Order: sequence, then C-alpha cells, then structure tokens
Amino acid sequence: MTIEKLMEEMGMLEAIHQRPDWYKQANCKGAPTEMFFLERGCSKFDSKPARDLCNKCVVQTECLQYALTKPEPETQGIWGGTTGRERRLLKQRIRQIKRGGLKQGQKISVIDLIATSKQ
Repeated sequence: MTIEKLMEEMGMLEAIHQRPDWYKQANCKGAPTEMFFLERGCSKFDSKPARDLCNKCVVQTECLQYALTKPEPETQGIWGGTTGRERRLLKQRIRQIKRGGLKQGQKISVIDLIATSKQ
C-alpha cells in the first residue's frame, strides 16, 4: 500500500491538500511525501533528510505552530523539523507553562519554548 493511499484511508490527504498560505514558501513543497512520514520504529536518524530540509526553511516556525495547533491525525510525520513525539512533549511543556502562571493574553514563542525544553 502506498503512503498516499494509506493517508487517504486515514482521512489525512484532504488536510494536506488544504495547505495554509505559508506553505507556498516551504522547502518541503514538492519534496517526496515519504520523506516526512516514517514507519513506526524508525530511528531519529531516518528523519534526518526531512529535518535538514526543515531546519533551512524560512517558514519552519509557522509550520511548527501549525502542527502544534492541529489535531494529531492531521499532522502526523515531520512538521517544523519535529516528530509527533517531540510535538507531544512540546504540548506538554506548553500546558506546564500555562499552569505555572501564564498571564491572560501572554504568548509563548515557539523558538523560546524549544530552547527551554532542550535545557
């Protein structure tokens, strides 16, 4: 079964075709889909080509913010240079920060969040 067929069956293909405006500038535009959707059990080294592409992308932050705000079935694979597991950890960190006294309307920079989660 192809990746595209599997994504279609999971209802993910429609979400991919409804890309946000920033996607027009993304490095991954036109890249092989398989590069961003690794099979379960693959190591982080298998995602290196996709991550390298993301790390040089001018819209990496927008991509990561998008992935952090959408339900997981819509954002499986590599987004903004992160895996689904890494994004779950970032979401957990966001919840911890919010519980710790984030003021109404205060925003967290994705870049700052990533930097603090690596300490």
